[in-house]
Amino acid sequence: MGRPCRGIAEGCDLTEARADREYHALREQIEGILSEGKIHTRQAGEWERVETYWHIGDALQTHFRGHPRARYRQQIALNLRNNMNLG
Repeated sequence: MGRPCRGIAEGCDLTEARADREYHALREQIEGILSEGKIHTRQAGEWERVETYWHIGDALQTHFRGHPRARYRQQIALNLRNNMNLG
């Protein structure tokens, strides 16, 4: 029975080429997992942003239902933009 592997092909029964292939395959697999995780994280962040703006729009629409005048709506939008550093 051979020795357990301590490093890439060092003291192993595996040939150096096979150990290198297996290491590189593992590395590619882990890189793929990390890359996929980053994509999912980015997509989740983008979805959170969309959902946040949807809630803001809903709050504005609900507020404006009681105030039908366009001038009032424009003034509120301008005040919010200035007071909240938006736009």
